[in-house]
Amino acid sequence: MSKGQGAAAALRGVLIPTGQVSLLLPNAAMNEVIDYRDATPLATAAPAWVLGTVMWRQRPMPVVSIERMLGEAFDPRAARLRIAVCHGQRTDGSLPFIGIVSRGIPRLVRVTESIIAAEPHPPLPPTWPIFARVNLGGEQALVPDLERMADILRQLLP
Repeated sequence: MSKGQGAAAALRGVLIPTGQVSLLLPNAAMNEVIDYRDATPLATAAPAWVLGTVMWRQRPMPVVSIERMLGEAFDPRAARLRIAVCHGQRTDGSLPFIGIVSRGIPRLVRVTESIIAAEPHPPLPPTWPIFARVNLGGEQALVPDLERMADILRQLLP
């Protein structure tokens, strides 16, 4: 048997700590982590989880708080806040990056079929740009739908 046969396939992922639950993304979906900075609110009405935009690489980048999406308190003065810069996943390239507030440094994880399981309860609101709630080796995480999130944000931006 050659190396790798019979072994469970593993994907490289990133866990972004966001309060009571983390986000699980494919490693390739994240670009970099930057220091937290206050966002400039949007001129249009937006969901509470959309904090506004920050300048990144001389462009405005929308920033979101998963804590706010989940109804948790969000304190922009909390220690160790960062912004995880993620690819927007829009095929037309109109929103190349989305900032997600992180409560610390995201960490790499190996995701295998043996350590990940769907968490069906409680059901997620259909308006949230979230694919699923999962259990990753005993740690709860949400899998965001970055393409849908980008679509929502693109409608709010000038």
